[in-house]
Amino acid sequence: KIVLIGTLAVATYAIGDHLLQRMTLLPRFEEIERREAGRGLARAVEAIRNEIALLDLSCRDRATSDEAYAFVTRTDEATRARYVQANLGREAMAKEALDLLYLCEPDGRVAWGEVRDWRSGRRLNLHDLPDERLSPNHAYLVSENGPRSFEAGAQRGYMSGLVQTEHGPMLISARPLLPSDAEGAVGGTMILGRFLSAELVEELGGRNSVDLAVWPVRSPDLPPAERAVLARVTASAQPVAEARDERVLDVYTTLQDMRSAPSLLVRARFPREIWGQARVAVRYALLSTVSAGLLMLLVLLAVLQRLVISPISRLTAHAVQVGQTEDSSVQLDLAEDRKDEVGILAREFDSMLRKLEQSRAAVVATARRSGMSEIANGILHNVGNVLNSVNVSAGIVAERVRSSSAKRLSRLADLVEQHADDLGDFITRDPRGRHVGPYLGEISRL
Repeated sequence: KIVLIGTLAVATYAIGDHLLQRMTLLPRFEEIERREAGRGLARAVEAIRNEIALLDLSCRDRATSDEAYAFVTRTDEATRARYVQANLGREAMAKEALDLLYLCEPDGRVAWGEVRDWRSGRRLNLHDLPDERLSPNHAYLVSENGPRSFEAGAQRGYMSGLVQTEHGPMLISARPLLPSDAEGAVGGTMILGRFLSAELVEELGGRNSVDLAVWPVRSPDLPPAERAVLARVTASAQPVAEARDERVLDVYTTLQDMRSAPSLLVRARFPREIWGQARVAVRYALLSTVSAGLLMLLVLLAVLQRLVISPISRLTAHAVQVGQTEDSSVQLDLAEDRKDEVGILAREFDSMLRKLEQSRAAVVATARRSGMSEIANGILHNVGNVLNSVNVSAGIVAERVRSSSAKRLSRLADLVEQHADDLGDFITRDPRGRHVGPYLGEISRL
């Protein structure tokens, strides 16, 4: 019973504590995990923005060189040829990982322009960037009127940001062509671009230890899982976390294009290490609680076995033995080294047995004396009955004697004694003597 009750108590406490930890601790760890995942996503997004900033820095360096300015503003073919050979073309673009490089005159005419996948070298065409001329109002063209981008700058008009193209998202930077001293009239526009390809996304994610993936928000190839959360992500100003299973946590946000519209769905995937460690901690706490409870139960059982159960078992067996044999002279001798309740109980039990033995001996002695008294009483009663009969008989005899002729017999004896010498004559001749014979015959009949 002790083991059963203790086990139920330990199990109830362990289950309750485990449920409490799952309801209180695990949500906190999950919140921490989501917060850390949000920070990781923020680092990945910042890496993309830094890539835009680096592209813009490269565009600024190119756009504020005297050679680029002379290439657009002068018609000297030798100067143009030297610039093209040194700064333009496939090798120069691959060196800076550029997929787009355009030099445009102020009216939009393309002085030099090329769109090429720098990894494969394949030429590409973009609908928004014709080969011959851009519209004077083209979004990528900059002028003296100041910044035309979603982020302002302290320098003369420029733009940079993210755009969607038919070949995927692209990082764009456009800077006004100026002399190296940044003084003078704008000679045109330099446009640099780099596709946000899967390789670049993987590289940016690797720099920040993030499993990163991006999709255009209007892409028909958007996976079902991402399509399911797209509405929530675009409607939320904060990252949206979605637990795929117990091992993977996805965090989503969007990147805006140069028109400040959601353009790119960004997903950062994280292993649920914090959640996993929390679950391990909760399981360990459960195991520790159960182990501690069982250990305490075993120790308690051992102590109870030694201090309570074993002495009580001995006391019970002793009581059964006394009840079966009726031998109350056997002592338990358990109370010598016990000062607790069990020792007091054993000592009182032994004392009770001693008193019971004394009482039984007294009862036996009393019963013996009582038996002897009853026997004597019986004997005396019988003797009394006999004596009573004797007494009655004696009384009857005395009465009869008193009522008989004994007195006359005495007188007869005196008379015979007086006539002892002439007794014969007295009996035969004396009238009184003649009555002696009949009188003796009457007495003999009594």
